[in-house]
Amino acid sequence: MSVRKRSTAVVATLLSAGLASAVLVAVPAHADTVVSNGESVTSTGTLGNGAAPGGPVTRSQALQRAQDWVNNAVPYSPNSLQAPYGWWADSATGGRYREDCSGLISMAWQLPSSLITDTLPSVSTRLGSLNDLQPGDAINSAKHVVLFAGWTDSSHTVANVYTESGTAYPTRYTTYTRSYLDSLGYYGLRYNNITSGNPAPAATWKAQVFVEGGTNLFQATRESSNASWTGFGDVQAAANSIGGVHAVAAAGVDGDTQVVALGGDGRLYHAIRNADRTWKPFADMSGVTGGALTNVTQVAAVSVGTDLHILAVANGRVMHAIRHADGSWVGFGDVEGQAGQLGTVTAVAAASSQGELQVIAVADGKAYHTVRSTAQAWGQWGDVAAAAGGYSGPVSSVAMAGAGNDVQIVVTTDGGAHQYHGARFADATWQKFADLSSVLGPVTVTSVGAAGVNNEFQLAAVTSDNRVLHTIRHFDSSWDGAGAIDLTGVTGDHNGIAITGTLSN
Repeated sequence: MSVRKRSTAVVATLLSAGLASAVLVAVPAHADTVVSNGESVTSTGTLGNGAAPGGPVTRSQALQRAQDWVNNAVPYSPNSLQAPYGWWADSATGGRYREDCSGLISMAWQLPSSLITDTLPSVSTRLGSLNDLQPGDAINSAKHVVLFAGWTDSSHTVANVYTESGTAYPTRYTTYTRSYLDSLGYYGLRYNNITSGNPAPAATWKAQVFVEGGTNLFQATRESSNASWTGFGDVQAAANSIGGVHAVAAAGVDGDTQVVALGGDGRLYHAIRNADRTWKPFADMSGVTGGALTNVTQVAAVSVGTDLHILAVANGRVMHAIRHADGSWVGFGDVEGQAGQLGTVTAVAAASSQGELQVIAVADGKAYHTVRSTAQAWGQWGDVAAAAGGYSGPVSSVAMAGAGNDVQIVVTTDGGAHQYHGARFADATWQKFADLSSVLGPVTVTSVGAAGVNNEFQLAAVTSDNRVLHTIRHFDSSWDGAGAIDLTGVTGDHNGIAITGTLSN
């Protein structure tokens, strides 16, 4: 039942997607943790399709059950490997199952009790090679076990996995490198009662980029398995016109892509691009968020679990709203009323990490950072330059995203003439900002967006010569050289950009 934490250079978690907060997400009925020395499994839940504990499970069910724990940010056992343990139950997965790595596997396989790493082999068959893994199998070692969801590449060098890996984080969908698995002696296990037919497709992350063209909005997708982008489609034609688009933000939420746009009438609108690529049309947000904001200049969006968090700059102040997974809303509230007063705010960005919402606002040429905790409390603004340093000049714009256990950040200064990258680590320390000219080249950036996609940091930027550049910072800290996205189909000047990751099968 023991676990092993991985180094932040190797561990990667969802961002874009970002990870869920146990406080903020909408959880199924009867979802909770109890702390005790032992609990029994009485049900496999609705995802068990009526099967008794210990009965057959399909590969698709195993992945869906693990994703339920991610969606609901199931915490690690509060006393770690010491009794009394935390035990989770919800209406989707039943339970109770112990909240640790082997408890996650026991739940995914809908076992009649929570086994440990040493006893999981008693209900499964050891595979000859990691190359034999199929989605729904486990990858086990003496100290830790994860649920395999698929390889990110045909060479089997990086595995997508579900994991419970320590009290610092809830259940996560992340990646392990093959070299890491081999170095620690991990091996594959196939549950003896898993249905081997029709293996479930591996869940992967796709980048969605939204480009403003004149007053129109266009969208394209980058498949995680290759470097190509789909052609751009007209969003207003698909999701109904809002009289032009003047600012846009997007976030992947539970398989869908949710879009917030500033319409030509100065109002904010919300739309959803469903996983099947159809659209729920733009709807005026003023009726669900406590009335229309005025003088909106920018908007940011990020998922925290299955909730959508929206930040807007209105009348020079930072406003915050939430759309829950059940479609209900929490209206806009003034962040500065809780995090402290700033000057006139001109830009805002948001990211999620470890179930928390992190925000950076630019006011009077300076960048300030705050955190909304899982307890829904805002911290006080802190000066980013004082905490991290490494950049100079007045800040023009900012983009940020969760990638790994950390938040990766890009700021532009001097009207976008200079671009810098830094990070805020999981332990609340900062990485000094470094010049990005070696990655982006000698450009002036007029708009910038960032996302965590397939556990890596992706950056998209509009340049003063009307190009859109895209690059990736991998979890080993290396960068791809920036490449220009083919903008065929995008009309008008490219005034703004948003990028997000969406989990998809």
